[in-house]
Amino acid sequence: MAYSGSIGSDLLEFGRMSVNTPDVPYSWNDAEKKILQSHREHYYEMWLLVDKLEQDGPEGITLPKKPVGKLESLLGITRESKILSGINLHQYLVKLIVYKLPTGAITCPELQNINVSNLDEILDYLKVGYAGISQNTAYTLGTYLDYGKYLNFAFQLHQEEKWSGKILT
Repeated sequence: MAYSGSIGSDLLEFGRMSVNTPDVPYSWNDAEKKILQSHREHYYEMWLLVDKLEQDGPEGITLPKKPVGKLESLLGITRESKILSGINLHQYLVKLIVYKLPTGAITCPELQNINVSNLDEILDYLKVGYAGISQNTAYTLGTYLDYGKYLNFAFQLHQEEKWSGKILT
């Protein structure tokens, strides 16, 4: 079966066709739109400020308030720290601590319960007491680190709410 039409003229006709495709912007939610608008306004104000600073000098210039939310939250960017902090610091310190005081942990006896009359006699109690304090310090440090997990998580939640524009400060 032979084709009777001209292939060249069909392609030319197809090339003249135009399909209307609307220019639809990305779909942002209201909170995200607020962040975008806040940054747009901030950078416009900064642009005007730089022009004014260039023309008139620094006298009477004040910086506009910072925009609400962080663009990083819209871009999915999280900051990476090279300094030992947060969970990395926590994991490092965990290696150095005692989480539970052992049974029979060393403690300082009550002073009225010991019978000493000179420095040599009390020296042993001071050494034992210091060893007990060192153990307790390691245990207390562990408790602080556990509490630090709560603080890190609370800070992470705070950053997310700040970047999303829920917190204005």
